[in-house]
Amino acid sequence: ALQNIQGSMIERIEVITNPSARYEAEGMAGIINIVLKKEQQKGVNGSFEATLGYPENYSLGANVNFRREKVNYFINYNIRYRENTGSGNSYQHFMLADTGYYTLIDRTRYRSGLSNQIRGGFDYFLNSKSTITASFLFSCENQLNTTNLVYDDYSESLTDPLSPDELLIKTFREDREDETEKDIQASLMYEKIFNKPEHKLTFLALYDSDKDLEKSDIEETVSGSNSSLLQRSENGEGERNLLIQTDYNRPFGDKGNFEAGYRSEFRDITNPYRVEEVDSLGNWYRLENYSNDFEYIENVHALYV
Repeated sequence: ALQNIQGSMIERIEVITNPSARYEAEGMAGIINIVLKKEQQKGVNGSFEATLGYPENYSLGANVNFRREKVNYFINYNIRYRENTGSGNSYQHFMLADTGYYTLIDRTRYRSGLSNQIRGGFDYFLNSKSTITASFLFSCENQLNTTNLVYDDYSESLTDPLSPDELLIKTFREDREDETEKDIQASLMYEKIFNKPEHKLTFLALYDSDKDLEKSDIEETVSGSNSSLLQRSENGEGERNLLIQTDYNRPFGDKGNFEAGYRSEFRDITNPYRVEEVDSLGNWYRLENYSNDFEYIENVHALYV
């Protein structure tokens, strides 16, 4: 989400180390609040932004506002393509009474992705103190990720230090993953500002639906063997959120501030995960010990003052 926000869209970033309860009903951790720009001038205003980077990182974005007397329309679009590579290695050592075993793992990976995001909406000014804001967001991303692993398994004699270590098995494993992600978000907000002293009432309704599907084809071969192990996995991640919140804020004196509000959040998370393998006849069958279906439902209601 942060990678898809253009720098030209941001008015300021607030770091709130001691946030009030209206930011999160379940806890009071620190908050980073990103405030986006709202164009105040009438007519058409906008900005455009392009990025070129190495390793391959290209993006193009546009942010446009059109303001009349009562209505301000806004839309922004961002497209981004990126590639990156990486590598790593690890060492594991296991020691028994007279024999030791250790494994050397070398890992290389390649990741690439193309993402598109569009966000639009409007502000409707009922009067100088009351505003209704409606917005929508749609984003999609396609990624291709490849990981290559090489395992070298050795044995060593703990009783004879001069005995050379023996390579027991060398294993090659390739994982090719295709990932697609779609996110839809819609929100409606009402804000009312009162005078003498200035105090504010807000109402927010927000719906978000995010779906992510990862499909992997895995091939494993052992040095000196004519056969290979074929596996595939499918990991679906889905989340739906509905947030309803209203807040009242009134300062008093030079340093005082009174807050009260209501917040309800409904969350539904699903994560079906399936792993399959090819048998000697070329048929795919499910590996039950590695597959599972996960669902999590959470409803949180809060009143605070």
